[in-house]
Amino acid sequence: MIKSLGRLAAIIAAALLVAFLVANVGYPKNYAAGYTDNSKSAFVDERGIFSQSEVDEINKRVKEVSSMTKLNIYIIANSKFFNDDWATEVYADDSYDRIFGEDTDGLFYTMDFAGKSDSYDYLSLSGRACLLFENSKQFIVSSTGDHLPYSSEINANGLETYKDKIADAIDYFLDTISSYSDGNNEVSYVHTNVGKYIFRRGGELYVTYSKPPFLRMKILLIGELAGFIVGLIVYGSTKSTYKFKSRTDPGVYVDKSDVHFYTRTDAFLRTHTSRTSISSDSGGGYRGGGGGGGGHSFSGGHTGAGHHR
Repeated sequence: MIKSLGRLAAIIAAALLVAFLVANVGYPKNYAAGYTDNSKSAFVDERGIFSQSEVDEINKRVKEVSSMTKLNIYIIANSKFFNDDWATEVYADDSYDRIFGEDTDGLFYTMDFAGKSDSYDYLSLSGRACLLFENSKQFIVSSTGDHLPYSSEINANGLETYKDKIADAIDYFLDTISSYSDGNNEVSYVHTNVGKYIFRRGGELYVTYSKPPFLRMKILLIGELAGFIVGLIVYGSTKSTYKFKSRTDPGVYVDKSDVHFYTRTDAFLRTHTSRTSISSDSGGGYRGGGGGGGGHSFSGGHTGAGHHR
């Protein structure tokens, strides 16, 4: 009994050691690019809703929030017409990467004022912003959208009628971003639209194509535990079914005096053999995002949320 317990303890310790070593092996390149300053954070009024002085005032607030949250912030009153939601999302992701760089910390919010019905607003997140707003991103974009006029209202009355309402929506969006950026609701990891994982390791932000160490360890431990349990069940079942008193020897059933081998030879049908090389390249993992048609021009990892109005 004591020996059995000792062996069980040794097996468990070995399994934990393997899991620890696997989870803490070296990682491939960390793509995280962080935050530099607020110089590129801005509000862009493509529809000409506001005067230049009003745009300047909004931009001042955008840069203040950018500096406070250490996030790149880009808001656009968009006039571009997109065929579907997927095209809007690709536009937001790629625009962010083109302006701020791939896998930097920030967000891109496009407000749809192209005149189509219905409008589709989209919030694209990158880097640390993915962790900060994973649980609140849908609320942020939906509640901000509720402050904006519906597409039918704009088409009927014109944008000028709703200038104050749009300005209030921008203020609300910036206030909401500020309140949710304190890190209290930061998630442990996200899996982005291009297959990258974003997580923290030792306080440092990581953006890689490899799973987080704690996720890999969890999967490994579950697999090892399941295998161990199955092994115990099979062992117990086999032992209870076959109870041998002594080891059997098939030689006892053979009369060696009646068995004679006169000739031993190895015969082959062919002497030719062929070999095929199997590539070890795994293809680099999943890189594509969901949606219909087209694709991203950049490889920065993004999450996001959209809202129809």
